[in-house]
Amino acid sequence: MTSFGVNYYLSGLHSYATGDPVPIPKFVYVLVAIVCIISALAYYKYDINRRKVKK
Repeated sequence: MTSFGVNYYLSGLHSYATGDPVPIPKFVYVLVAIVCIISALAYYKYDINRRKVKK
């Protein structure tokens, strides 16, 4: 990673990399929530199918 990437995107690992933090777009939060919901539903469905197979 270049010094720009290390200092800008990783919030500055060096003392000269100060400034405003990189804003996280709102759609990232929405996408994370959607992925979590889909994961929970997939696990629920997997668990139901697993219980049916054991019987």
